Order: sequence, then structure tokens, then C-alpha cells
Amino acid sequence: MSDSTTRTRFIQLLLVAAGLFTMAVGGAVAGLGSASVSTVTMTPPPTTTTDASASLVTTSTAPPPRRVTDPASLVIDVERQIAAFPSTTCVAVDLDRAPLVRHRAGDPLIPASTMKMATATAAIEVFGAPAVVDRTDAMLAESANEIADALAAELSEHRGGPATPAAGAQATMEVLTELGIPLDGVSLVDGSGLSRHSRFTCEALVAIVNLDLGGALVPGLATAGLTGTLAERMVGTVAEGRVRAKTGSLPGVAGLAGVVDTDGGRITFAAITNGVSNRMRGEALLDALAVRLAVGPDERWEPA
Repeated sequence: MSDSTTRTRFIQLLLVAAGLFTMAVGGAVAGLGSASVSTVTMTPPPTTTTDASASLVTTSTAPPPRRVTDPASLVIDVERQIAAFPSTTCVAVDLDRAPLVRHRAGDPLIPASTMKMATATAAIEVFGAPAVVDRTDAMLAESANEIADALAAELSEHRGGPATPAAGAQATMEVLTELGIPLDGVSLVDGSGLSRHSRFTCEALVAIVNLDLGGALVPGLATAGLTGTLAERMVGTVAEGRVRAKTGSLPGVAGLAGVVDTDGGRITFAAITNGVSNRMRGEALLDALAVRLAVGPDERWEPA
């Protein structure tokens, strides 16, 4: 066989091999195209969404904040007002029966008609509220002197003494002592407070208001801007309709003792001043004090 024939034969074999290879590759590709392809979907891990407000409600263990009374500014204001009074002045202010302000509260001063609350308390204790409340209400609201002295006389007679206002004053002192009212420095000579020889303290007056014997004393007091001796006082102020108090007035003497309910609690108070230049001046000082008390103590929120 010649070289040319051999070479030709070799080329033919290569072509046959190439054709076979092409057919094999084509078949494989066709097989892939007809086969089903499985797709794997990657699922992300679950996530947790935290709702802040829901967390506070469902998982928080802290108690809610609470509203507290903050009387600091009230005390400062009252002490500032006291500085404008004559030096012979006593003031006692309680918040929910706890002492808040004390200014010479144990000084015995001329009480004028504020001491009618002592006569009323003794009469309620001895005779019982149903028997005397009509008279004590009139005595307190209108400052009726005749009723006060008559009740004092009856009180003395009921306890075995003479039926006089002076003896009634002594009987009143005895009943107040039995009730636990602090009477250091206190002395009474009648049931009405008309005498300038009687002496009373703001400490004793605020104790009587706090006692409110049988719940029959405070309802009988005059109401600022509305009734009794306070009908024309504190009109148009925050105290109108809220402050209930017993007034007292003599030349050079002014007094006011009672109660006011505020959002921050019940305030009981007593103020007596001796040595005021005139009645209007005394009433203006006392009314300004009562108006500030009617505003009440501040309140604030703090964590529980």
C-alpha cells in the first residue's frame, strides 16, 4: 500500500471517529433536555417580630406610675402669706389630718367667734346631734351669739352646774378635755366669744375641725361666697363654694377656721390674728390664705 493510500485511509478513520463523537454528544444533550429538572427551594429560617408596645403590656413587670401629693409649694406660699400678718397671729394647717404648717399654733389669742365651734362640739357631744343640730348650724353659719350662750348655759345645767354662760364655758372646757382636744393655754368665759377675756389656740381649733364630731360640725359652717357670714367673701375665687369655715371678728381681732376639700386631699385650717388695724384688713388677709389653701397642694407622677 502506497503512502498516499495510507494517508487517505487514516483521514477517513478520523472523520468517522469525529462523526461518532458528534452523535454521542448530541444524544447526551437531547437526553438532558427531555429529563425533568428538580428545583430545590431554600427556605429562610423563621424570624421573630417584637412589637414594642405589646412587649410592654405582656412582659413588663414594673407597676404603673402613681400620682403623689407634693405640698412643698403650698407650705412656702402659706408661710409667705403669714409674714404679712401682725406678729400676734397663730396659724395651723393640716393635710388629711397630718400637720402641714404650724405658726405659733399654741399661742393663746383672743378667738372672737371662732370659739363657737368649741361650744357646738360640746353641745353635740352632750345632747347628741339630732337634738341640737338645728341650733348649732344656725349658730355656726350666722354666728348667732344668743344661741351660743344659751347652749353653753344648758350644757352647764345638764352637768349639774348653774345655767349661766360663764358656767357653760367651764363645762365646755371639761367636755373638750374628755374628747382629747389639746387645751394648753385655753380659757373661756362665755359660749359666744364676745368676751375679750377668752383665749384659744389654733392648735385646739384645728383639732376640733379635724374631729368634726358626729359629722355634724363642718356641715353647719358658712360656705365661702354662698352662705352665712361668708356669703359675701371670696366671691368669684377658687374658694367660692368650697371653703367652709367659722368666722370671728372683734375690734382688732379676726379669725377663720374650717375646711376645704382639694384634689390633693382635705385641708383643715385655723388662723387667728390679734392687732389688725381694721376688720377689712383682717378679713382680706384671712381670705387670701383660704383662697391659697383652696388651690390645694401640687401633684406629680412618680415611679411606683
